[in-house]
Amino acid sequence: MKKNSSNSVLIKFVIKAVITTVISLMLFSYISSLIIYKLDLSLDLAKIISVIIVAFTSAVIAFVSVYGLKNNGVLMGIISQLPLILYSLFNVLFNGTGWLLFTLKLIIILLVSSLLGYIVARKGKRYKI
Repeated sequence: MKKNSSNSVLIKFVIKAVITTVISLMLFSYISSLIIYKLDLSLDLAKIISVIIVAFTSAVIAFVSVYGLKNNGVLMGIISQLPLILYSLFNVLFNGTGWLLFTLKLIIILLVSSLLGYIVARKGKRYKI
């Protein structure tokens, strides 16, 4: 019985991570594109804004995915970022955005997700994985 319970918790974790990644990326990208368009900002600022989008998205994903878990917040926060990391990697490979920018985004993703995963898991006291 315990095995089924932990499997359902992990399945819910993966589903929450994927859905949150898609929704938050779409939402933050839409908001930033509106800001760039309305303020008529240069497209060079889009690279900087993409780093900000990644930071916010990483924070939202870590918070939503790790909320309710009791321990391993840092590890679960990092694991929850795999869809975002894959998205950024595909963006580099197919759009040629640059490896330096990808490395910066990867560092930000790992730092933000591990910090938020730690904070959220420390406060949440539901399931132990």
